[in-house]
Amino acid sequence: MQRLLLCLIVCCLVLLSPQRKISVCRLTVGGVEYIISISQSGLVRISCADTGKTCAVFDMSAKNPQFCRTGDIDGCGDDELSICFYKTARLHNVPENRPQFYRFDGNTLHQMWMGSRLSRPFDDYDLIDIDDDGLAELVALERLQEGGHVTAVYRWQGFGFEFLYEIT
Repeated sequence: MQRLLLCLIVCCLVLLSPQRKISVCRLTVGGVEYIISISQSGLVRISCADTGKTCAVFDMSAKNPQFCRTGDIDGCGDDELSICFYKTARLHNVPENRPQFYRFDGNTLHQMWMGSRLSRPFDDYDLIDIDDDGLAELVALERLQEGGHVTAVYRWQGFGFEFLYEIT
């Protein structure tokens, strides 16, 4: 009986947890183009776009990476890399999408912002320069508590994102 109960619990956890996704995006740093790929095993591989040579590989499987996005959020002229992880946070023990941002120097990823959430839980986001000021805004598809979704727009403010407005 215990074995059957354990099997049912494991099956429910597998069925209810989101599958790890695979993702690919382009990153430009110092005029060099890189291809970022996230495998189903959770490896983040950074390759030089013109040669295909792998520059760096990071095992992020413990954080459950879902997808990557890139854009220049701070106006430095280089893209920042954002990886969305599906995980719990230190002060929020519920698995959710968590956006995290990094700078890449050609060899290493440097933590920029380890976000635990936006204003609301979200399903997807992108980094888009929506107002043509040279800075990419974070545009998120957020879940409303009463059901449905809203598009929320955020701007980088040096150590986090400031909510600007929402599109309903």
